[in-house]
Amino acid sequence: MSAPRPTQLVFLGASNLAADPQQAVAAGLAAAQVAADDAEIWMAAGHGRAATVDSRFLLRQRTSLLDCDLWSPLRDRGGAEFALVADLGNDLAYGVAPERMLRGIDELLGRLEGARVSVVAPPVAALERRSRTWLRVVRRAFFPRSPVGFDQLLDRLRVVRDDLGPLVARHHRTTLVHPDPAWYGLDPIHLRRRTRAAAWRAILAPWAPRSSENDV
Repeated sequence: MSAPRPTQLVFLGASNLAADPQQAVAAGLAAAQVAADDAEIWMAAGHGRAATVDSRFLLRQRTSLLDCDLWSPLRDRGGAEFALVADLGNDLAYGVAPERMLRGIDELLGRLEGARVSVVAPPVAALERRSRTWLRVVRRAFFPRSPVGFDQLLDRLRVVRDDLGPLVARHHRTTLVHPDPAWYGLDPIHLRRRTRAAAWRAILAPWAPRSSENDV
């Protein structure tokens, strides 16, 4: 008898995922109720990574999540059973219009159709809690070459946040998670170290198995 196929877990994101992938994976395995030995982990992350366009951060070139190398081998392994789409928003700092970014996210979710997916909305509430002066400092620190001014960037993030709900609702077994502002400190983009474990547990809670009558 052949061994059962490993469960395919996919993690897509940028700096928050790259900062502590072990905690995200541990939370995902626990939520999915899958042992590490019974899973295959697929990950595309990295500081500054975007969903729809290639990017460069600190002299390192990164392909977009849409164009990264995992899709073909993942398809050969039968496709994702659980997936995370996190750290959305870098595209906007690179000048991508919200409509184009949303189309790219829709394509990503289409490729993950059939999996149980958690999508993390941009941390707009955390950004709105900070002063305009401090947010401009954060923008210059992380996106010094951004062609988009801060006020325009925040407006575009709000558009993506608001439109993600209807978009995600069109995809079966996909849940939109709004990040808790308490997960962030002075840096309103990156999870605080002490909140990471709790944040990933909350973000990946929708992976938990449900009874068939509630799984619609």
